[in-house]
Amino acid sequence: LAIAKAPTPEAADALIAKLTPKAGAEAGLVRFGEAVGLTRRDFSEAAPLAPCLGLTAQFYYHLARSSFAETVACLGASETIFLEICGRIDAPLKAYGFSDEEVAFFSLHAELEAAERATTEMLRPFVKTEAEREAVTRAAELCYGFERLFYDAVLG
Repeated sequence: LAIAKAPTPEAADALIAKLTPKAGAEAGLVRFGEAVGLTRRDFSEAAPLAPCLGLTAQFYYHLARSSFAETVACLGASETIFLEICGRIDAPLKAYGFSDEEVAFFSLHAELEAAERATTEMLRPFVKTEAEREAVTRAAELCYGFERLFYDAVLG
């Protein structure tokens, strides 16, 4: 939906470039889950935690009601946090004996850092006024708040 909202072909291409490395993400997550004892059935029967639904609702809110820049800022804020976590978890998991294949879900996200930086730069022309800057900042801050709720629930 964010791609469809892109105001220029270049903006759409920047978002598409962020998605390309994620093609194997679900399979990688399942491999990691199996390595820690989960079954495929566990994945299909999982019920989301309320803060997870809150974070997802935040994304959909921006997709439906906010400007392109606000939407991308919200999605980017969330992704930046996740990239930081993924970048820190790969090596410790390998130290505990997980194979490259079992931690592939986390390491594939390292490829997204350059695309995330490019997306942030791509937003600059779409944020021209102080009001637009404030709206983009507010969107990122709201996302960070929902991220905090999400990680408190997942890790707590």
